[in-house]
Amino acid sequence: MATYKEIFGKKIQSLSADPPAAAGLGQIWYNDISGTFKTSEPVYAWAAGGAMTNARADGTGSGGILTAGFYTGADTNPAANNVTEEYNGTAWTTGGAQNTTATQRIGFGTLTAGVVATGYEPGATAAVEEYNGTAWTSVTSMPETGWDRAGCGIETSGLVWAGAPFGVTTTWEYGGTSWTAGGASTAVRNTTGNGATQDAGIMVGGETPSASNQAATYDGATWTAITNYPISRAGVMSNGPNTDTIAAGGYPPSASTNSNRWDGSAWTAAPSLGTGRYDGGRFGAGTAAVIAGGYDGSSPITGTEEFTGTDTVTTITTS
Repeated sequence: MATYKEIFGKKIQSLSADPPAAAGLGQIWYNDISGTFKTSEPVYAWAAGGAMTNARADGTGSGGILTAGFYTGADTNPAANNVTEEYNGTAWTTGGAQNTTATQRIGFGTLTAGVVATGYEPGATAAVEEYNGTAWTSVTSMPETGWDRAGCGIETSGLVWAGAPFGVTTTWEYGGTSWTAGGASTAVRNTTGNGATQDAGIMVGGETPSASNQAATYDGATWTAITNYPISRAGVMSNGPNTDTIAAGGYPPSASTNSNRWDGSAWTAAPSLGTGRYDGGRFGAGTAAVIAGGYDGSSPITGTEEFTGTDTVTTITTS
């Protein structure tokens, strides 16, 4: 059996005070004051955030960070709406209304430089709008109509792919003023994805047409399959670049509470959602992410949940 020194190249240190949690990640030390062995590890959790003003699902919220994000468009059962709500990490407030009234749109960017594209109701649209944190402005439409697409990136480096109708494999890259074709994706709808820019995207799950566990990353030119998501789900909500992603919820079964993390090489189980849901909005990244609204079965909901990861010093039980 290998010793700690053989693995890490040094002996276990004896300290009179614990080091900062972030500095102690992956290490073991002996606290000679408490007489215990200790380590530092990340602790992840979902916690309730502020409730949206309106119960909403099938909208988009892929824009921003945990303390500055938006959710816009949606199915309020049964009608589509163009309302935007903004989140400051605690509460939601009403923002500018979109020019297009549609559900199943896809968004990317930030609260003050956001983009939404395509959608449905009363019919498929190719409309695209940009948000400056106050008002929406109609800009160059996508080259094709569609809905239930996935997307990621920022206003000047965005990505939209797949979606409905079934069989769509096109990927479109947005440079801030115009759209160009990217590498073909797997034919899938009601998938989810995110990423820092158009060359760091990730897609998870979806319908092909049944629920799928597929996962793939995009490098700016080509989609590459990665380890399958642990469960087959459509309507999953995911946040983060393709090296640090949290994916949660989905169906079937209706309104799942499952969540899993992708660290760039493998999926690991994460804490469950407090409320099962699918087709909600999402924004943020990795260990500072938000999901909001969605269907809890057949009805839209107002609830918001925040995912955070904190480095924590813990005592090692040796018995």
